[in-house]
Amino acid sequence: MLACFAYILAFEKEPAEDDDEDTFTPYLDECRSLLKKARILHSHLQTMLFHMREEITQQEQEIETQGVLDYFYRLVTVNPFLTTFKGTGGMVLPPHHLEAVSNLLQTFQRYYHHTSVTHQKRRKIAHDFFQEFLPLLYRNDWNSEEASAQAFPKGHVPILTIHQAKGLEFPVVVVGRLDKSFVFSENQKYQALQEFALRKPFEPAARISNFDLHRLYYVAFSRAKNLLVLMAVRNPWKHIASLWQQLPSWSPAALKNMPTSEAWQKPSLPRPRYGLTNDLQLYMTCPRQFQFFRTYNFIPGHNDAYFSGQLVHHTLEHIHRMARDRKLAELNDEALSKIFERKFQALTQTYLSSIDSEQKAQAWQQIQRYLQQNWVTLDRVEAAELPVQVDTPKYVLTGTIDLLVKTPAGFDLIDFKTLPRPKQDTPFLERYEQQLHFYAHALEQSRGQRDCFCIGPLKNTRKMR
Repeated sequence: MLACFAYILAFEKEPAEDDDEDTFTPYLDECRSLLKKARILHSHLQTMLFHMREEITQQEQEIETQGVLDYFYRLVTVNPFLTTFKGTGGMVLPPHHLEAVSNLLQTFQRYYHHTSVTHQKRRKIAHDFFQEFLPLLYRNDWNSEEASAQAFPKGHVPILTIHQAKGLEFPVVVVGRLDKSFVFSENQKYQALQEFALRKPFEPAARISNFDLHRLYYVAFSRAKNLLVLMAVRNPWKHIASLWQQLPSWSPAALKNMPTSEAWQKPSLPRPRYGLTNDLQLYMTCPRQFQFFRTYNFIPGHNDAYFSGQLVHHTLEHIHRMARDRKLAELNDEALSKIFERKFQALTQTYLSSIDSEQKAQAWQQIQRYLQQNWVTLDRVEAAELPVQVDTPKYVLTGTIDLLVKTPAGFDLIDFKTLPRPKQDTPFLERYEQQLHFYAHALEQSRGQRDCFCIGPLKNTRKMR
């Protein structure tokens, strides 16, 4: 795959002073040798590479161009990459290496701000990718194989922070650096807010830091099922010195007399959490996409329509929060324009490709129409961006309600969609209705009572009692 990008970006290594320390170039040469053989065996790959290179050569402007991640997904549609998704009997296998490449390309786009590939930018992109980004990763053993799908592979020792280990258990746990000194800064915000607290603090302010450290080490020490090993380079932290002195020192004799640990069992992981829109509806739309982006963790490529949708969505989120906080009086044309521009600038600083002036104007008009049509509704907002969830024994399903509006009959649940309104007989309307019913059910569970929710924006709204 890397050799494919070297070809379409017309990369040729530039002379450098530290060639003696260059270990990445031989690796790339090996990749090129493999590609040379693959182009002979797979004519479709040869044709696609030729068209991609010519396409970039003829591309003079950035509008409607593709990024390196877009070229990646075009390449995986042909052999030999396509065969990595299929095993015997048509079974789909997890292509961990290609997943890593998609994550790598996304990181490159984000940190080097190369959101599109044009003829003028090709040489700069090739230089940054093959002479800065990839050599840095290669020198730091990024190429070492690691299966991210196996969180705790058998025969390996997981190294975790105390916070990462919370909720897990292991037969043997080693806690290191108990002699480490901690410097706690005074929590000025906590102290300043104490005068407004409804109850007095149950811990002395001067000792909260020590209590927090006790709680932290309690989590660490209670992760062990059979054996807990404590380590320190010097004398341990003074608050656990008495515990340290009571423990036997590590020795070969102590190890020999130690009781045999039970057979290895993977620690029980917390229940998986799925998002209603990000996961469940994606699966209902296309199970293969769900497998590709959620199970294998490939990074999706985003187009101009996605950027426009995010721009509208983030701007409306800000407006909804102002409505919730009863600050709509501050929302004049000038303030709205500033909010819109801030959201636009923030999005352009990410890996997302930007949009042209016409698309930006269309997004602005969409926001103005929304305000004109919903100004009265916004004045009755009860909650905005309200997180909800439904717990089951096997998983947790989560979601976020865009707006909860108080009405004389109960509440209106409003979920904003940036896409054009679908036709009445489209399956999307049924999915939207299911989404709103889930929100109503989750709210009833959290509130512990049956409410009246108006389910919209369907033409024939329904009420749940």
